[in-house]
Amino acid sequence: MHQYIIRNNPDGVKGLCGKYNMFPRTESEEEKALNKISEQGDIPAGEIIELHPDMDVFLIWQKNKKAGVIEEKSAETETKPVETKTEVVKDALSNVKVSNVLIGVGATLIAIMVIKTIVS
Repeated sequence: MHQYIIRNNPDGVKGLCGKYNMFPRTESEEEKALNKISEQGDIPAGEIIELHPDMDVFLIWQKNKKAGVIEEKSAETETKPVETKTEVVKDALSNVKVSNVLIGVGATLIAIMVIKTIVS
C-alpha cells in the first residue's frame, strides 16, 4: 500500500514525512519513512491511510453502504466452455487480481473504522 501511495500522492507523502522530521529523497527512502511513521501508533498510521489516492472512493462507498444505497449480491457462477489452457490461466489470474483488490479495500476500510473508533 505504501508504494501505491508514494507513486500516486508524492506531495502528500513528502508533507507527512516532513511533519515527522523525515526528508527522504528516493521512493525507497519514502517507503522506509512511511514504515517508521506507521510504527508510531494508530494515529500516524491513520495519517498514512488518509494519503491513499482512492480514500474518497472508499468513504463514498462506506457512506452509501450504510445508507442502504449499495446492495450486497452473491456472485453467480457462469459455466462456459474453455477452449485452451491459456484461457483458464487468464481467467484464474483475473479472479486473483479482483480478489486482491477486494481484500485491499476491505483491509483499508477496517483500518479506517478502527482508527475512527480509537480517535472518537
